[in-house]
Amino acid sequence: MAGRKKSYPDADEKIIGMIEGLAKHGCPLKTIAAEFNISLSSLNNWRKEDPRIDEAYKSGRGKGSNELLTTAYKQAKAGNTTMLIFLMKTRLHMSERPVIDLSSNKLNKIIDIIINTVKDPDELKRIEMQMRKEIDTSDDE
Repeated sequence: MAGRKKSYPDADEKIIGMIEGLAKHGCPLKTIAAEFNISLSSLNNWRKEDPRIDEAYKSGRGKGSNELLTTAYKQAKAGNTTMLIFLMKTRLHMSERPVIDLSSNKLNKIIDIIINTVKDPDELKRIEMQMRKEIDTSDDE
């Protein structure tokens, strides 16, 4: 008696590599499934049936995230103020209008981070002016 046909192909290195590569580039599972002309539920079955497929997806996602974070850090350290602000918001959980306890050392640490990260004197002056404006505005509230 022949059993039921496998719902997934024998995963060779090419299929596993494709899944890892697509995941690394941020493709969601639905997009990966479309690349193989299968449904999302079929891809999820593949992942359950063959742990190598699931691991390839997870590994690809992790590698992609690490590459993005590394690039973001390099840009922030090179003086990209927008990236610095983004990282401060996402990694340090800072917001546009942070509540700062001036009696603590936190303000000095923030200033040190900004001074050590922003290399362009004009950009540093712009940040200083913006901070002064924000402080003046918050005093009026």
